[in-house]
Amino acid sequence: LGSDLIYCKENVFPLLRTTRQLLLSKAATATPSCSSDADADAEVATNIDPKMILSQSFPYEIDTELQIDKACLDLNLERRIIFCQLEDGGVRIQTFSSSL
Repeated sequence: LGSDLIYCKENVFPLLRTTRQLLLSKAATATPSCSSDADADAEVATNIDPKMILSQSFPYEIDTELQIDKACLDLNLERRIIFCQLEDGGVRIQTFSSSL
């Protein structure tokens, strides 16, 4: 989860590269619950879809938007804008997930 992490096009690729590494790491796997049901815990651990949630409170410059799209393509990330009211002084919420 991050807020206003992208403030220039130069930090896009390092941020999304780190995001990809975390999404694909063991840190992205589910932590089994405290239950005694091992089968249920195994199901939880295999049915996850880790995502990075990023919010922004200001519009990006077009070069930054293009850099995000290029980095997603290069890193096999899927970017999904799930909410956007930037034009009304609001925020944009987007997710990034591995497309592998």
